[in-house]
Amino acid sequence: METTRRAGAEIALTEMPDDGARGDVDAATQIAAYRIVQEALSNAVRHAPRAPITVSVIADAADVTIRVRNAQATAVAGVPGGHGLRGMTERAHLLGGSLEAGADPDGGWTVTARLPRHPAPEASEGTL
Repeated sequence: METTRRAGAEIALTEMPDDGARGDVDAATQIAAYRIVQEALSNAVRHAPRAPITVSVIADAADVTIRVRNAQATAVAGVPGGHGLRGMTERAHLLGGSLEAGADPDGGWTVTARLPRHPAPEASEGTL
């Protein structure tokens, strides 16, 4: 996030308290969460420059939920789409999680990923 901030993006981070086991998250889930946030921030900056971005991380006993939202902004014309949403979705699904992304009623955009704290062993062996 610091790199994105240095590029001029306004980012607010909210971490909701978890059940006291903050470090008790599988390494595969940590990596997937990092990459999903990284891609969602990249997309927000690319497609809605100068729009404020919020990132929230909420952990409960079973899951880590990540939400990246950029506020209403005018999309940049001519910026081609890539494979970012597909890649984020695949990362989440490999762990047995889910990802939703789409436009908000107010014109913003939200990416929400739910990742299991401890994916099934065969899931965490997949390529992230």
